[in-house]
Amino acid sequence: MASGVPDEVMMNAALIKELADVAKDEALLQGVLMRTKETPNSSELVTYAPFTLFPSPVPKSVFLQALAVQTHFNTMVDKISQDTDFLQEALARLDAARPPIIHEKYLAFCAELWRFWTKLTRGGPCFFSWGRKRKE
Repeated sequence: MASGVPDEVMMNAALIKELADVAKDEALLQGVLMRTKETPNSSELVTYAPFTLFPSPVPKSVFLQALAVQTHFNTMVDKISQDTDFLQEALARLDAARPPIIHEKYLAFCAELWRFWTKLTRGGPCFFSWGRKRKE
């Protein structure tokens, strides 16, 4: 049971298959899907986004360290998201430098987000805030 999952579960192929089927059904119900590479513009043909049946073991010290910085990291992301001057400067530098490690599609995506943001805030302050921030 080194992984945190009992050995009798891991050794039971029928149970693992049943769990996988239930997990796929739940993924479908919850919208954990993504478009395929073969048909990236079609919403008719999708596949499951990658997920695991069981949690990955993480050393306790690393987990506690992540827990300790989470609040500070979330606060930083929130403050950055509301600092228009910082965002404009950072995105301008990114666009000017065009580092080879960053894909052109990503740069185009960021540019489109920035255009959207400037349209939203052009008339003055924006009186709403999107609260969902992903950190993957």
